[in-house]
Amino acid sequence: MAIPTATYAEAYEELSSTIEWIESLGLDPNRGRIRQYHRNLGHWKDNYLSANDEDVRNGFAEFINAIQDADDLVAVYRKFHPLPPSQLQSIKEKLSKALNGPVRRQDEQPRTTIARNFLFEALVAARLHHPERGVTAMLDAKTDTGFKAWDNRVWIECKRITSFDKLEANIRDASRQLERAFKRNPGSAHKGLVAIDISKLANDGSKILVKPDENTLRADMARHIEHFISQQRHQWEKVYRERDKRIMGTLVRLSTMASVEEKNLPTVATEWVINPRDRLSEADQNFLQQLASALDSA
Repeated sequence: MAIPTATYAEAYEELSSTIEWIESLGLDPNRGRIRQYHRNLGHWKDNYLSANDEDVRNGFAEFINAIQDADDLVAVYRKFHPLPPSQLQSIKEKLSKALNGPVRRQDEQPRTTIARNFLFEALVAARLHHPERGVTAMLDAKTDTGFKAWDNRVWIECKRITSFDKLEANIRDASRQLERAFKRNPGSAHKGLVAIDISKLANDGSKILVKPDENTLRADMARHIEHFISQQRHQWEKVYRERDKRIMGTLVRLSTMASVEEKNLPTVATEWVINPRDRLSEADQNFLQQLASALDSA
């Protein structure tokens, strides 16, 4: 897991570039929350050194909360902006929906989660797009997203988990959708993964994880996601036992706002883990290990 940090000015410039790219796709970021993120970041870029305690209480906490979504949008921009718009129709459609929704994560309601759900789909595509390592996002996938890796095509259904009570139901729905994809695409070269984002379970957007240094932050994130998997994997294994064996397992993402004290800068800490299903074939185990190595190297 990388812990990227940047100055406020650098972050502001990259978000500015992201907004220009979104406009180049024919979308209007002025109608959504991204412009507010941009204004917040611009304000703190210019004022963080002179801010007094009252300024911080009145505005900085909301900025920290908002910048996580801005970072997600930037991550999509970094990976896909070199591609021509003609290849990015599916990403454009996801971003069009992702620009809506409440500014603050803690203000999400069941009817307003759709924006960040679509942003998660775009993020998964970005995470799995590393052509230089033989892993390429399928930008025309009929599932939420997917990727080609070596001789395989892997279809992915994405779910943001906002309640432990709904975890099994979300996995069940995603795996059912994957089985429909297998019917359209028969053959052993077609595989599946369920991607889940558990960030909202750990932090509703109102908290900052403060650690003294990057190593401690990395270790804490790894412990948290591994604990979640050890405690909850029985729920998806229960579902997978009834499903097509081409569903190889679960891709788990955890992301939170954090602060590294030694650098005195806020950052977004993100961890991705591939959890293979029980009794996975040796060939698929080897494939997932090769995939994990490629993603870690990238």
